[in-house]
Amino acid sequence: MKHAKSRVIIFAIILILSIIVVEAKKAKVTAERERPTESVLSLVLEKGVPIHTIKVTKGDFETTKLATLQPCGDYQLCTYLSRKELLPIKVGQLVTSAKTEHKIGKVSFVSGTQDFKNGLYKVVVTSNVSVAKIKKEIEKRAKGPGMYFVSSIVTGAYKNVIKLPVAALVREGDSVYVWKVLSETEVKKIEVKVGKANTQYQHILEGLTEGDQVVVRGQSLLPKYDRFRVVKTL
Repeated sequence: MKHAKSRVIIFAIILILSIIVVEAKKAKVTAERERPTESVLSLVLEKGVPIHTIKVTKGDFETTKLATLQPCGDYQLCTYLSRKELLPIKVGQLVTSAKTEHKIGKVSFVSGTQDFKNGLYKVVVTSNVSVAKIKKEIEKRAKGPGMYFVSSIVTGAYKNVIKLPVAALVREGDSVYVWKVLSETEVKKIEVKVGKANTQYQHILEGLTEGDQVVVRGQSLLPKYDRFRVVKTL
């Protein structure tokens, strides 16, 4: 009988403790819900749109064409391109690794007639190292049979020009804009004239000068809010 009463008492104590824990958790959740929270909108309204900017500078700029090369001789690699893809390709152009950017060789031959098997145009790259060494590099990266080597053919080179990361550009139809920082409290969307582009950068022909500061991140919120704050300058 005494043991039965003891078990009842222990059970009651455990039950009471469980209720206390549950109620404490409920009280904590309620307090957190009632605590004033700082929303993203309130931050924007109070401190301004967070933006990243970059200073406009001049530098070298290259346009490239990606090509899948395969060994086709002791010191040669080949690829096949469509007529449209072939347009910027010329003998003498530099070819680099698309991944490591180290030099592979130069374009040594561009066919003027279509291959009768695939209907494409043959391009030959003469390498500065043997195909055996290139194969070793290919085998390191290939995951199975049908080995290939993705490379970049440099189709154009420009010296001392203004270029911007493509992330800085805002495209609206046929027009291209950037957000230019005029002062600590003012930005303005201006139209720019662009030239060639590669996967990372866009050549800017008109609209910006060296030393200008433009927004590269956070542009989407600028039309909606008057205030901004620069959180990072690249």
